[in-house]
Amino acid sequence: MNTRKVSAVCLAILVAACAGDTEEAAEAPAMPEMSADEMALEQLREDWVTHYNMGHASVVGGNYADDALSLGANQSNFTGRDAIVADMAATMEAASPHIELSHHETMTFGDRAVGWGTYATEATTPDGSVASSGTYMTAFTKVEGDWKIQVVITNFDAAPPEGFAYGEAGEPPENEGTMGDLIGAYQTHYNLGHPSMVADFYVDDAMASFANLPPTEGGEAISTLMAERMAANPADVTINDVGTIDLGDGWALDGGWFQMNAKDGGDALQMGTYLLLVNQTSDGWRIKWAVTNGGPAPAM
Repeated sequence: MNTRKVSAVCLAILVAACAGDTEEAAEAPAMPEMSADEMALEQLREDWVTHYNMGHASVVGGNYADDALSLGANQSNFTGRDAIVADMAATMEAASPHIELSHHETMTFGDRAVGWGTYATEATTPDGSVASSGTYMTAFTKVEGDWKIQVVITNFDAAPPEGFAYGEAGEPPENEGTMGDLIGAYQTHYNLGHPSMVADFYVDDAMASFANLPPTEGGEAISTLMAERMAANPADVTINDVGTIDLGDGWALDGGWFQMNAKDGGDALQMGTYLLLVNQTSDGWRIKWAVTNGGPAPAM
């Protein structure tokens, strides 16, 4: 079942009567009822933000599955709730961060769910206040009836300042994903400089949030962006499909890592991770949502 989170408050509209001085309020559109799962996921987000801003790392950590995976905008990758909580506690102690989330949409698939939105943070360092913002995509799973965060990826919506300290990405994992056909075709046409054909791998109402850029919504807008990127920064991409989670009913979550190199075997330019929500269509697997992050590729 696909669900869309509705956050706007519906207001009654006053209309003047045709005769006399009386006014009547038109009936407000009925608010869509939230399912129990939608309400639980909304509560999880609210609790996460509240306790994060209060510096309660262990409480925030209770929202993660034991084997959760965090793919950070700063290229730090953490596997397991304990590692995620330890990093979170260190950040809270060092910088007292404050975060705001603007959630855009959630889709549920039985005991799994995927959502995306944008965030804004502000932290206090010895050098002063530092603000950042970007996009996130989160995959949830039910553990003994309670929703938990399984995978989360974040990126920046603009290039970090010069000298920004990226995290330690660690050794890339083995490729065990099942989206080889989609990933292989995407890589081929990107490297051939075919922006419209790359955009064809997205559904018409797709959302794509690439590293250091705000979200782009709609197939035509993604095609335009692809053409601009290919023209401004010609590069070849190598995409590694690490893992796929079957969500059922023709949906899947796919993740991995990529590396950008200058054309014709040139220097490595960027390395990052990605997370995709994909749908099986009559044309094959197509991307509904995509979030990528990236930092400078390590020197070889």
